[in-house]
Amino acid sequence: MKIYRTELISDIQEKLFDISVKEISVDEIEFYSDKIEGAMSIDCMSNGYHLKGNLKVPYELTCDRCLTIFKDLKTVKFDFILTDDAQLKYDKSDDLIHFPISENEFDLNPLFQELIQLELQIKILCKSDCKGLCSICGINLNEKHCECNTRTNSGVWDKLKNLQGN
Repeated sequence: MKIYRTELISDIQEKLFDISVKEISVDEIEFYSDKIEGAMSIDCMSNGYHLKGNLKVPYELTCDRCLTIFKDLKTVKFDFILTDDAQLKYDKSDDLIHFPISENEFDLNPLFQELIQLELQIKILCKSDCKGLCSICGINLNEKHCECNTRTNSGVWDKLKNLQGN
């Protein structure tokens, strides 16, 4: 999604937009819808343009515990400043993006792509109390209870039982 300098100058409040998921190329992430909805406000500042808003991202994820595929609609917020001010640019702040005065448009897709990737958690769970799969028979413990003996005696840990204090 490109935003033009003429749009930035006009102080937009709650502009609604859609982005095709094909424009956001993230290899590891699947989406259950073909579009990402967003809203954005733009304020002109003396040193640039302040853009803030959110994206509604329709993730299709696989649970790390039970391997169930599930849908999750997450709201990804963004808040940054587009500026040509060299003093602000070298401040090393994450929310400042260089936008040269010579440019008339700015592509937001790489920024949105990064925000979408950062929103995903390291451990993806279908629900916070997911029981996962049985380590013996592989049944999904969220759906059924198995009769497997989870305390198998393999003998590997028997020597630890003889330690003092157990």
